[in-house]
Amino acid sequence: MLKYAIQSRELTLKSDGYVQNVTYLIISRTNTLDSKETKKKIDRFFNPCLALHGYLSLQVLSRHIELFSNGALRLQLNPIWLDKTATRLNDKNYIMMSSLSPWTEDLSLLMHEITKESDLVVIAFPREGGNANANYGKLPIVPGLVQSPTRTFIKLPSEWMRMLNFPQIFHEYMHTVEFLMNRKGEKEFHATSHGADGKKVQALTGLPTETTGETDWAEVLFKRQIQWKVDDIATKNAMNGWQSLFGIRSELPNQISLDLIRTKFLEYSEKMKEKEIIQGAEEESSY
Repeated sequence: MLKYAIQSRELTLKSDGYVQNVTYLIISRTNTLDSKETKKKIDRFFNPCLALHGYLSLQVLSRHIELFSNGALRLQLNPIWLDKTATRLNDKNYIMMSSLSPWTEDLSLLMHEITKESDLVVIAFPREGGNANANYGKLPIVPGLVQSPTRTFIKLPSEWMRMLNFPQIFHEYMHTVEFLMNRKGEKEFHATSHGADGKKVQALTGLPTETTGETDWAEVLFKRQIQWKVDDIATKNAMNGWQSLFGIRSELPNQISLDLIRTKFLEYSEKMKEKEIIQGAEEESSY
């Protein structure tokens, strides 16, 4: 990390480069059962110190990417502390964003703004270690009724935000690079190793996976396969290749109207009221 930090000191963003907008969204509380057979109760608040660790890790990540891209790509970080409670995890114990409570109209408008401004959303939530996840999908704007355009995501439990766990954060980011390259037609592109994937990375980089790591691979991939793709996009489409590859918010803009959000939120509120009435009646009849 120190080697890369020193090398990147003199770098500046190239005029034909791109600033990838990254929202760092910190969920303040998780209060639910885990999805495993034990159904262990989880009630944790996010430690602000760990949130800061995560922010510093993302800054270090940005310096790595800026260096590997030779100043053509960097991350613009926008941290948001969200005072909401996650009330459900999926079957892999990742946060379900639609379960944030209380879900208000202001939250819908915030999710709308986040997807309008972001290429990548890093979601951190309180949980004891476990697994992390990178994916390619949509955010709920109004749960069950309105979804955002596609974005890339990273989901990390709070205990994994420590600076010592930076390699995992780097790993998940490189997964999002895989998604973006695959989306642009590079179906054989791999930047991370999960068992057999090591052979695919070795075939692309020429570096043996037994004696090299993901920053080594990333350095080669950015200078070769990713740069080739950027140049190919610029040549064929006469556009900024870095923006086309990493700027998903401009290629798939969020054009959802505020009127639609407000209308659908009213519909959502009425459904929630009906659900509460039904649940209340069921509980009363069970006494």
